[in-house]
Amino acid sequence: MKSEANDGRESPAATTPRLEALTQESLALVRHELRTPINAILGYGELLLEDLEEDPSHPLAGDLDQLHVRTKSLLDEINRALDNSQFLTGRIDLRDVRDTAARLGQPAGSIERLADHLVGRTERTEPLRPDLVRIRTAARQLAAMLANLADSESVAGQDALQPPEAPTPLPPPVTSGEQVRAQMAPGRVLVVDDNEANRDVLGRYLTRQGHDVDFAENGKVALEKAVAGTYDLILLDILMPEIDGREVLRRLRAAGLLARTPVIVISAMDDIQAVADCIKLGAEDCLRKPFDHVLLRARVRAGLEKKRLREREEAYLEEIKLGKEKADHLLHLLYPSKIVEELKSTGRVKPRLYQHVAVFFADLVGFTAYCQEREPDTVLRHLQTVDDAFEELTLEHGLEKIKTIGDAFMAAAGLLQRSENPVLECVRCGLAFVDRLAASNLPWNVRVGIHVGPLIAGIVGRRKCLFDVWGATVNTAARVESNGDAGSVNVSEQAWREIESRCLGRSLGQRQMKGIGALEIFQVQGMR
Repeated sequence: MKSEANDGRESPAATTPRLEALTQESLALVRHELRTPINAILGYGELLLEDLEEDPSHPLAGDLDQLHVRTKSLLDEINRALDNSQFLTGRIDLRDVRDTAARLGQPAGSIERLADHLVGRTERTEPLRPDLVRIRTAARQLAAMLANLADSESVAGQDALQPPEAPTPLPPPVTSGEQVRAQMAPGRVLVVDDNEANRDVLGRYLTRQGHDVDFAENGKVALEKAVAGTYDLILLDILMPEIDGREVLRRLRAAGLLARTPVIVISAMDDIQAVADCIKLGAEDCLRKPFDHVLLRARVRAGLEKKRLREREEAYLEEIKLGKEKADHLLHLLYPSKIVEELKSTGRVKPRLYQHVAVFFADLVGFTAYCQEREPDTVLRHLQTVDDAFEELTLEHGLEKIKTIGDAFMAAAGLLQRSENPVLECVRCGLAFVDRLAASNLPWNVRVGIHVGPLIAGIVGRRKCLFDVWGATVNTAARVESNGDAGSVNVSEQAWREIESRCLGRSLGQRQMKGIGALEIFQVQGMR
């Protein structure tokens, strides 16, 4: 019979099935292939009924609803009659399958006739015609497959129930903006199915829900698109030629794509093991064909929400990571590295006595008078230049910067890092500091004082607290600096004894120091 809706082309006939050996696997394959045209009938029918929701008096509304009811009833009967559980009771054999197919052929023929009737109607049907033709094509395929199965003498393998080739696709019907029902945040969805009608129905449902839909006709194309594109969700058929759904999942997982793109398996197969395999391989969920569009919407929404929650979690974790890095950076600005490690591991810094530490003090001479004659921003800009030079030189010579006190700078050697001669390190740093300021255009020079001995180091306070050092060694170093000569490095007699073989210098004589008494100071003039 010629089909006027297919431009005169014959509707393709179904391939004759063969059942050579009846097994649970072959029976599952029969159910799978029969469900494919049923899925198309139900899917396109639901799309048309959805279009007619606002026009219940449409002349096709009643017939479409009756078609939907009959098809659902036939699907239920196929599921009951060809259930794998029949094997357990021994009630199924090859003749039962053929008899069942013959019996189901009657309701299938009724569905085919109703589909023919719908296509033949002319009242207000033109916008619906492309989908009505698709329904009729699927109904004819279903009836032919059941007839062939009933007439065959054996059934085996997937080739037995291959559905006919799909006709040349017709353009989808035009839908108005009001028909697009975007009830969730839209996502970019990849639909993977080797059956064109399945892809079309799924795509239409998803587009109406506001999603951006892309398609892949087999596993190979799906993998290429998944790697090249960014999808929020993948709807994946299990049973496909060449690369099936399970292999697609394996390769997606191996490529690390499942971590950011959830996959919902959609298949007419009702093999629990196949579904379990897909879940083990990383699929988020499974939806059985023919699918209920309400359930489809719920599963898609859940899949997209999982992805967005995962993205939100990753964003929060990244924020936490950045915050931690900023906090670590701030801690390293405030405290020496070893102190930061102790704070992070124990939450406190235990005070310690260090036996042999050289303490370095430097003071800008003439700074107070300079401040009284300059704008604050100028003073601070120049002071920052000096502090930058101080930090650079302490790092270069192995000193630990302790703090800046106004226009005074404090550091130590041999405190947290082992040093063969901490006084010598301080002297070298001091000489470089004096030279750096002398070569600058700043109107200051610097006076450096150094002493060596035991001290206590730790953190005191609960707010704005800093790592600091205390003891007579610290006080003596401060007195040596304040009693020394400007523009030079001055050391205590005790410190001088540790470097006199390596440095040139002269004694400045005894200086009376508050709280300490008389102490001889040496001025370092250079290295030997």
